[in-house]
Amino acid sequence: DNLTAGATKAVQPTVPTYRGVGTGYPQRTKINAQETDATIALAVDFTTGGEKLTRSVVKGANKPFLKASIDPKNMTVSDKRVDAIVERLNKADATSLNIAGNGLQNLNKAGITQEAIDRYVKELIEKVNNHPKLKKKITKIQSGGQTGVDEAGIKAGMDLGIETNIVAPGDWRFRGADGKDISDKAKFLERFGIKAEEPSLDQEVERIQDLLESMTNKADDFLESSPVRVQQGPKKLIPKKSKEQLKANQSKSEA
Repeated sequence: DNLTAGATKAVQPTVPTYRGVGTGYPQRTKINAQETDATIALAVDFTTGGEKLTRSVVKGANKPFLKASIDPKNMTVSDKRVDAIVERLNKADATSLNIAGNGLQNLNKAGITQEAIDRYVKELIEKVNNHPKLKKKITKIQSGGQTGVDEAGIKAGMDLGIETNIVAPGDWRFRGADGKDISDKAKFLERFGIKAEEPSLDQEVERIQDLLESMTNKADDFLESSPVRVQQGPKKLIPKKSKEQLKANQSKSEA
């Protein structure tokens, strides 16, 4: 199978990895910022709680935050935008990107569909990665898998053959175009063509331990910030049951 002169080898799409962490949106937002070299935030509205949180955690992680406004009346990727992103990525020596931005609820208000933002983000990443002045190729894309920009980033990475990781809330929460949250792993993953598998016992143990840790941290934060002084006794740690104990308990319950 000899390639003819000038022919381009077809890109092999990738299958994303995925994992759920903590409860709600904040923890996965923080992890996605920490585990990548830079964040590109795309939005029509940067005043939402999600956009403010993203900017805060990226700055807290001392990582580059690339803010890019979307014009609903002009959904084309300009050379000027690509040049600016390439310059920032080169300065950061970045090879991995966290793709963040408005969810479908806010994009729909501006007249932008999921299909439109999918096309835009794919075109943007493709142009950035093929830019002649880019020093290092983007080899990993990560996002929280929210509808809108997050979802578009994952799909773009898959289509372009780039390693792609989804770090989502532990309850697999995502927000629909109507603004309502849905907590359903199967529905979350089917947007990316992934069939949800039943978690192994080890994965379930890890998820429960993450959940307990998150709840403990929230309780500690509340007590520390409460204006009412609460007299606390010695702090008791919840012992983590070993996998063997959990398996034994599970066998007893099934008996």
